[in-house]
Amino acid sequence: MKAVHLLLTALFTAVALSGYTQATFKGKVFNHRNQDRLYGAIVSCTDVHGKTVNTVTDDDGAFKFKHLAYGDYDVKVEYVGFASYSSHVTIVEGKPSEVRIELEEQVRELADVRVFGKINAEEETGARQKEQRSYNIVNVISARAMERSP
Repeated sequence: MKAVHLLLTALFTAVALSGYTQATFKGKVFNHRNQDRLYGAIVSCTDVHGKTVNTVTDDDGAFKFKHLAYGDYDVKVEYVGFASYSSHVTIVEGKPSEVRIELEEQVRELADVRVFGKINAEEETGARQKEQRSYNIVNVISARAMERSP
């Protein structure tokens, strides 16, 4: 009886540990045009159940996902100024899981630029503008004009 109990305990332990086999998935992200490493790119890894884990590339453009179960994943990489990258990856036991990802630049040009400024109220032009835009009749004296007057 004790042998059966010990055998069942060993069997359940082996089954439980087999469900926890975990892999590491890593890679590097580069600029396709000049092969620069891209620091700060957001890398997402989504499994077949919809669970997503995210990480950010380091100074060397490298990323690493630890403790992933073996299976299929969708990998997505996003970086400002570059087109998004998506790929399907299968992590298999015994094979190293490492990828090299090159992102294409996505250039956009501005249609127009608007610059807004504010006139200093202490200057003479600021005082004149305040007089012109007021709803009542006012006489505004700037700080500069007061400094100059006796």
